[in-house]
Amino acid sequence: MLRRGVPEATTSWSHQASADPPPAPGRASRPSRPPRQAGCLVYKGPHWLKDCPATTEAQKADARERFREAKERRSNTIRSKAARYDSPAGSVRINGLVEAPYIPDTGADKSIIPQGIVDSLLAVLPTLTHTPLSTRVDVEMADGRRLVCEHEVLLNLELVTSAGPVSIRSVPGLILAGEGEEFLLGRDALKELGIGIDHQLAQQAGQPLLGADEDEFPVGDGLPNEQDAHDPRQAIDRLVAQVVSEGLPANHVETVRSVLTTYPDIWSEAIGPDPPAHVEPLRVTLQDLAVPYRSPPRKYAPLQADFVREYVRTLVANGFVVKNNASRWASAAVPVRKPGSRDKFRMTIDYRPVTRVTIPIAGSMLTNATTTDAFAGKKVFGSFDFTQGFWQLPLHEASREILFSFITEDGVFTPNRVPQEATDSALHFQGEMQRLLAPLIPHSALVWVDDVILFAPTVSEFVEVLGDFFSLVAAAKLKLNVLKCSLFKMEVLWCGRLISGAGIRHDPDRVGALSTLPLPATIADLRYFVCATNWLQDSLSDYARMIAPLQEKLAAEKKRVGGRVERRYGVGGARTSCLRGDVLACPRLGPHGVA
Repeated sequence: MLRRGVPEATTSWSHQASADPPPAPGRASRPSRPPRQAGCLVYKGPHWLKDCPATTEAQKADARERFREAKERRSNTIRSKAARYDSPAGSVRINGLVEAPYIPDTGADKSIIPQGIVDSLLAVLPTLTHTPLSTRVDVEMADGRRLVCEHEVLLNLELVTSAGPVSIRSVPGLILAGEGEEFLLGRDALKELGIGIDHQLAQQAGQPLLGADEDEFPVGDGLPNEQDAHDPRQAIDRLVAQVVSEGLPANHVETVRSVLTTYPDIWSEAIGPDPPAHVEPLRVTLQDLAVPYRSPPRKYAPLQADFVREYVRTLVANGFVVKNNASRWASAAVPVRKPGSRDKFRMTIDYRPVTRVTIPIAGSMLTNATTTDAFAGKKVFGSFDFTQGFWQLPLHEASREILFSFITEDGVFTPNRVPQEATDSALHFQGEMQRLLAPLIPHSALVWVDDVILFAPTVSEFVEVLGDFFSLVAAAKLKLNVLKCSLFKMEVLWCGRLISGAGIRHDPDRVGALSTLPLPATIADLRYFVCATNWLQDSLSDYARMIAPLQEKLAAEKKRVGGRVERRYGVGGARTSCLRGDVLACPRLGPHGVA
């Protein structure tokens, strides 16, 4: 924080001001702007230095030089607000050798290290060098004391935070004379970490109270709608109309209708009091010496309380849960507001205390690298979603009360179906679907939890795959959501990727935000950009080569990227690749596994 002012004069002599010089010929006389309160820099008269009649040219030049030096010292003055607050400091490890408390101070322009800490560093690191400042820096403390910094040292810091260590390299620190014990982390280091009060306040002010974003990855379950039950014939007619609008050849329409008519009971928009699916129930194993956990009931707002009560009432009516106040285990029910709404909620259960005392099952999920080869040569696709998939799966009787009971204001309830947020729920669902669809995986189908994709080289083969898939689903007594299924597509959206005969690419709507990121100006901006694009590393062509210069730049730990960023460091190339959504080719493997 800078302080303005004029340095005191070296002499206190003053005199009468002389008359202003006459105006130049041919120009009208204008009133001269009065000087500042201090007046002449030499004699303090009520006139400008250039107009002082008693000052020689040498005195004027010397006064101007002293004024510039004083102004430069003021611009280098640092005011610290940290001493005003009695907040506990974190810990910083300096050059990996000396630990000291630190205070992040947004009121300090630069980071400051006390001379005492520097002496401790020199004792264990004699090679540490510090450089003299071209102009000394005055530090104004919050208690009014003025101290002087005349040297600077370059440090590597490791900040210990509640979320883990944060490393910053090549941080310049002003050496403060004295025996202080706290390292002051100034605005320069905070900005390098991407921390700025003004920026964060601006972001907070620009955020709407309720987000309008689409809820792409919903958490928890919404309230089942009993009106979603419908006539299977209406579902079949809707699906046939859908495939016709997507361009299914006319000679295959009746074949698809016949397949749908054969399995009418697999379609539903909501599950009701039907028996669970014919799959293996989920059974969870407790750790040795596990202690039962019972959460106290939580207090809900009126709207939340109404939702929880109605939601649990529907579950009881459909036979998914039973009241069990004698249970020794009970996790807290947590209603979560849906994005973009004020009175719509989803039910979640806080199973974290239970998860900590269970033994997780082994399992694996698909990755982009393992699925690319499966789509080679495929031209026709379909995507399917199981209706409230987790609630269709049975829960082993030995695991119901012990692990999955939950508590509300109305009591404790024990489920007999698999809750979505429960231990191993996703891996169990994935494993059961892979076992169920094993005859089709991986040559004709892939599954990601409750999302299934079917594919085939030709329309005729795809219709056969549809029949096989519906047969397996019907045999397991599973339900498909008629509103979220696409029976025939030449390009299908599945798990955030657009898949077609040409290959695989990311949905532009999902990566659009990455392509609009501004070019990084600081090392913090560059680190943010690299981290933001890293989740696409296996989905962008030539990503390793594009990102290598940026990684090298991060390793250099420079203050600013500078120059023509797009040309020198490849930021523009990575950003453009995100925007156009590079297609990942599906390799055609030869008989020896070579493309």
